[in-house]
Amino acid sequence: MPDWLVSLWNDLSPVHGHVFGLLFSLITATLIYSFRPKVKIQWGVTSNFHHSVPHADNTQNFDVVFFENYFIQNTGRKPARKVQITIAPIPKNIQFYPPIKNLDISYDRENLHAEIPFLAPWERVNLNILNINTSPSTVTEVRCEDHVTFRRNFWVVRKFSAPVEWAILATLLMGLAYLITLFLSLAL
Repeated sequence: MPDWLVSLWNDLSPVHGHVFGLLFSLITATLIYSFRPKVKIQWGVTSNFHHSVPHADNTQNFDVVFFENYFIQNTGRKPARKVQITIAPIPKNIQFYPPIKNLDISYDRENLHAEIPFLAPWERVNLNILNINTSPSTVTEVRCEDHVTFRRNFWVVRKFSAPVEWAILATLLMGLAYLITLFLSLAL
């Protein structure tokens, strides 16, 4: 350490207890603040389908069906209030699952605005949008007054073949055996 820092510390020797108390208080307050319950809203697309369905009269005309599924989830430890969803253009049919009580839906010229009054911690809401013979509707924005929301990609758990799963299991078991032998060699 530099000499000036050592001399300063020696000059402050009568108040070492107060300095340690102040540092302890600041570090504790910072830790408590950083681990406080927060709202974390994430949202994204889980699936979207585009189908062309022929008319029943066997003509060359087709109905174009767009179906999109979105999710909105509060991954935080604090409830979210007034989660606002903007969908453009206005869809033909929209459905929330699970059904939401007191859902406020409003329209402007080109957008549909839905407001979820309350989203509990780890609660997930699925949003199904169906459009027939119109352009597909998308969720353009999700806002919450308690937190800045962020869009996530929805990853489906991949199903591997049996040999790959056995290789993964064997690798995990060999790693576990190595850790056990390492701990035993350190302890003995």
